[in-house]
Amino acid sequence: SPLISFKMPELYSLVDASSIPDNYVTAMYAVFGSDNLALPLPPGNVLPASSAPEGSDKPILVYGAGSSSGQYTVQVLALAGYTNIIATASPRHHSLLGSFGARACIDYRASDLGGHIRDAVGGKALAMVIDCIGARASIEAYAPAVDGGTRIAFLMPVKDGDKVVNEADSKMHVEIPSWAHEALNGAKLIPVFTFQHQKVSKTSEAPDLI
Repeated sequence: SPLISFKMPELYSLVDASSIPDNYVTAMYAVFGSDNLALPLPPGNVLPASSAPEGSDKPILVYGAGSSSGQYTVQVLALAGYTNIIATASPRHHSLLGSFGARACIDYRASDLGGHIRDAVGGKALAMVIDCIGARASIEAYAPAVDGGTRIAFLMPVKDGDKVVNEADSKMHVEIPSWAHEALNGAKLIPVFTFQHQKVSKTSEAPDLI
């Protein structure tokens, strides 16, 4: 079916292209999916966007931007016309993420991470967060940079602990846990379940954008 299959780019090997149906669609679904951040699709469903969207300079954090889904998310946002993308990642990824369109890159291990993020956006709270890690330690680290007007999309599940891979003695949560609501200052929390819904890949937008 043309709605669930995509032409592989000629410059990609099969191995290199294998992340497209998973991580690129995850990024696209988190950004554009109607149940998620629901940012407007670009004119004609074409990337790069021919014009900047409303609020193109709003500060957006991609937490875990060095991950495959995170790298795709930075690229999707930049190609859609968003210009104030803040990325957290290991320093070895900063140059690459900058080339993808991140305006500022911050070491995710930095002390006072929330303060660094607020400094990067001029003391304001973030408008949006796409959290590609969803671990308790990371959520608590960027919490000072959000407020009640922030929308946060989590690539589920949310994990106790400090790693994207769950520790043997900690829990995974398929619903956003109460401690996340308490930590995030009244922000709107949005769970992203790409493979539970698959709504993007069942619409014409996915083949057009990919």
